[in-house]
Amino acid sequence: MKSVLMPIVDKILSKFAKWKCKSISLACRATLIRLVITCSFVHCFMVYKWLISLIQMVTKKIRNFLWTDSCEETNLVHVAWNRCFIPYALGGLGLKDMALLNDSLLRKLTWKFLTSNIFAFTFLSERYIRQLQQLQGGYTTSSIWNSFRTNYVELIKDGIWLIGEDS
Repeated sequence: MKSVLMPIVDKILSKFAKWKCKSISLACRATLIRLVITCSFVHCFMVYKWLISLIQMVTKKIRNFLWTDSCEETNLVHVAWNRCFIPYALGGLGLKDMALLNDSLLRKLTWKFLTSNIFAFTFLSERYIRQLQQLQGGYTTSSIWNSFRTNYVELIKDGIWLIGEDS
């Protein structure tokens, strides 16, 4: 999976080299990360479960770009990285945690898979799910289905259907 995703990561992170970092303030760098870099990863995060090592590498490059002028340089930082995820309205930088973003987008797509009648979801359901919402054993592998599988099991096990006026 890493060999599939690495060209995508390289293409997105190559945008850092195009920006003139010496003349960009910290607020502008945070905005570029929030609006360009994070949004560029959203589509891949919706479809594939990313490796933790790959997410950590991307996060490290984003962190280096934010606090220094380059993705490769490191610098002493006086703010914990987790505090950068505080929403902008509450005084934080409003950045997104990449691992959390990947998990939440996959769960959203898995929920749509369980609840909608879109053709692609119906196709995957017919191919990979047996009676009574159980996963088939020995199914043909699919890069997309592998991302769904862990979230699917968790949603079936822990999900609760609430039927009422607000649903």
